[in-house]
Amino acid sequence: MFYHKAVKRLSRFVAVLAVLLLLMSLLPAVQATEGITLSIPALNIDTSVVTVYLAVFPEGVTWDVSRLRRSVGRLDGTSTFGQAGNTVLAGHSELSNRRAGVFRNLGNLQGGSEIIINVNGTEYRYSVIGIQNVDIYDMSVIYPSSDERLTLITCDPNSYNAATGYYDRRLAVTAIRVS
Repeated sequence: MFYHKAVKRLSRFVAVLAVLLLLMSLLPAVQATEGITLSIPALNIDTSVVTVYLAVFPEGVTWDVSRLRRSVGRLDGTSTFGQAGNTVLAGHSELSNRRAGVFRNLGNLQGGSEIIINVNGTEYRYSVIGIQNVDIYDMSVIYPSSDERLTLITCDPNSYNAATGYYDRRLAVTAIRVS
């Protein structure tokens, strides 16, 4: 009797999990966000910002940045512009065949460099307060914050591991809102 109930519960759990995974796979990986742009004058970056959603991969659940190309993506679930918290933007440092991505030179930013987000005509200006090089699995750089913060993340192009085909390190630029 106990065995039958346990199997029945497990079957329900597996069915619910399968439906959730199916629904997550139907969500768009990247969705255009009208009227939002990112400008970093020091790096000559001026690009659109899209929303990047969570997706299921063989390694687990994470944001699907595979279709960003030369755009920058706001990680869904992080803060939005103009609100307290950590708004996280991701961009590629390299594209296929190791061609330069939008964040290729992100590590060249200096403290005090200006980052401008334009949301339908409203400008949010940020000043860089830190640049970190962290392990690819270190997610502390995207944790929520109590201040109005912007974090830009990308793979460190110098950490590309040809044997695995992956990057071992991540660059994270932290900026706070100044106006």
